[in-house]
Amino acid sequence: MSIAGWLQGLGLGFGAMVGGTAYQTYKYRDQLPNAVTGSAEGKNYSGEILKFPLDVENANGHYVIFNIYERGAPNFTVDNPDLNVYYGSQFTSEKTFDASTDLSKVPLLPDSLKDAKFLQGNPKRLIKDAIVLYMPENVGVKYTTEYEAQAVGLVGKMAAGLGDLMKGNTTGGEAAVSNIMQLAQSIEPLVQLGTLGGAEGLSAAVQAKTGLAAGDVTEMTFKGLNYREFSFTFSLTPNSQKEALMIKQICDTFTYHMLPEKIGRGAALAYRVPGQFTMRYMYRGKTNRYLHQQTFMALKDIEVKYGDGKFRSYRADLVGAPSVQTTITLNFTETELVDRRRFKEGLYTEPRE
Repeated sequence: MSIAGWLQGLGLGFGAMVGGTAYQTYKYRDQLPNAVTGSAEGKNYSGEILKFPLDVENANGHYVIFNIYERGAPNFTVDNPDLNVYYGSQFTSEKTFDASTDLSKVPLLPDSLKDAKFLQGNPKRLIKDAIVLYMPENVGVKYTTEYEAQAVGLVGKMAAGLGDLMKGNTTGGEAAVSNIMQLAQSIEPLVQLGTLGGAEGLSAAVQAKTGLAAGDVTEMTFKGLNYREFSFTFSLTPNSQKEALMIKQICDTFTYHMLPEKIGRGAALAYRVPGQFTMRYMYRGKTNRYLHQQTFMALKDIEVKYGDGKFRSYRADLVGAPSVQTTITLNFTETELVDRRRFKEGLYTEPRE
C-alpha cells in the first residue's frame, strides 16, 4: 500500500472512531454528569472528624487540621467549635481551569458535546472527612525559584566588551583581543553550513598560538516559580483500644483520598482524580498566624510503618491485633503557585475576632 493510501485509510479509520464516539456521547449525554461526578456518598471514607490523640486540643494547645475536598461532593457544615475544624475558612484558588471554566464554549468542540453539562465544571467542595493530629516536629516551609544561565550570543558579547571598555574595566587592546577571540569562536560553526570552507579548528589554532581562549558570556534568567512541597511524619502510639481504631481510620482515610477512582470496573481508561487537602496550624482553637499558610495540596505518597524496628502488637480484638506503634509519613505538593501577592495577602480568609 502506498503512503497516500495508508494515510487515507488512517484518516477514514480515525474519522469513523471520532464519529462513533460523538454518537455515543450524544446518545448517553444525560448520563454523563453522574458518570463524571460519581455518588456523593462515595466521597467520604468515614464521614467523621478523626483525632489523635483523642484529647489533641488539650495536650499542649498546638495541633494541625487536615480538611479534604472532593470533586462534585456536597458541602457539609459540621458544628465543632472546640476544634474549629471547618471554621468558615475560604481557601483561595487561582487555577485557570477550574469549575468556572466552561469547556462547552470551546469553538472546535463537536455539536454533539455542546450540551454536555459536565463540561461546564465539576467543583471542589469540602466533605465531612477531617483529620486532627498533634503538632509534627520540624515544621517549616521552603520557597524555590528557577533560574537558567543563557548565552547572550555574538552581538551580546560584542556589546558586553564595549560596555566594559566604556566603564574602564578593560583597555582598548584588551577589548580588541577579546573581540577577536569571540569572532574566532563564532566563525567556526558556520563551516557546518558550508559557507566558510577551511575555517575548521580556527578557534583551537588561535588558542594554541596566543594562549588565550574565548569565554562564554551568559546571563542568569528567571524561568519560573516552583510548587512548594511539604512532608510530615507522625508517630502514633495508642493508649486504648479506641485510639488504636482511630489510628487505623486515620491511615485509611489519608490513603483513600490520595488514590484515584477508576471509572467502571473494566480497563483503566479514565479516572476520577484524588481528593485535595488543606492544612492549618492551630493553637487553642485558633489559626496560628505566626506560621506559614498553605493552600490546596495533593498527597503524592503515603508511607505507613507498623512497629518501631521489631513488630509488636497489643491484645487482639474483633478487628485484629493493633500495632504498638504506627508511623505515618505524608508527602504533599501544593497544586497552586504562591507568588509575592498571594504571600502578602494570605492563602485563605477566615473571620477575625
